[in-house]
Amino acid sequence: TISSAAANTKTDKEHIQALYKRINEIESEGIRTAKVKEPAPYDGKRDELRGFITQVSIYHKRIGLTDDNECVLDASAYLKGDALEWFEPIARDYLENSEEHQEDETVEIFKSFPKFEETLKNVFREVDEQ
Repeated sequence: TISSAAANTKTDKEHIQALYKRINEIESEGIRTAKVKEPAPYDGKRDELRGFITQVSIYHKRIGLTDDNECVLDASAYLKGDALEWFEPIARDYLENSEEHQEDETVEIFKSFPKFEETLKNVFREVDEQ
């Protein structure tokens, strides 16, 4: 009925107001959540690859990012230099074309963060790891 819907709306509004009040209380008490350090940019140096992948994985876990596609997009934002030069055509293909018109490599990389990591390792791995 209309009266029960109005009562539910009022209850929802009261609940939202209570949540905002609690948020303000927490903020005024000086309680803050820990800031999550972003990964350092990766420029393609072989000896920094393992650290970059570890930092990105930790970062994604801390911020709750689990979707492979979003993880690849996020990690690619930290590429620079040679690494960005390598990834830029793949990123452009992903951004400018629908999936059915993308290269197979682009589709594979953006559907699987482990595939993104594997491809990075294949392109930039240390000589000792071969």
